Amino acid sequence: MVVIGVIAILAAVGYPIYTEYVKKARRAEIAALLTEEAQKLERFYSKTAQYTDFAGPPAREHQVSEGNAFYTVASQRTEQTFVLTAAPKGSLMRGDTCGSFVLENTGRRDNSGLSGDASVLGCWGR
Repeated sequence: MVVIGVIAILAAVGYPIYTEYVKKARRAEIAALLTEEAQKLERFYSKTAQYTDFAGPPAREHQVSEGNAFYTVASQRTEQTFVLTAAPKGSLMRGDTCGSFVLENTGRRDNSGLSGDASVLGCWGR
């Protein structure tokens, strides 16, 4: 009975710590994905002088990543600007204190839906 009590206490303490560690890893993963996607858009801009798809000739298109298993990526692109937004999905990340990640063409990083003691710097891993 004592062993079961000790295991229950360890699980009660360990599981929330493990869950937060996994969430932190998922946040770092989406921050890296957004940064990589922004770099791809900048390369596309250097070839076409715009962030939107280029009719040509020759025609050039850039497909923005749809995200991963934990975040859905959406993009708003004009000829001179872009905004990438990664919204959490799934039971693990939904309701996360960092909310959605936002990255603009100027390099500005933000989070919409921050809650608790979360900060933009902390969410982006800085």
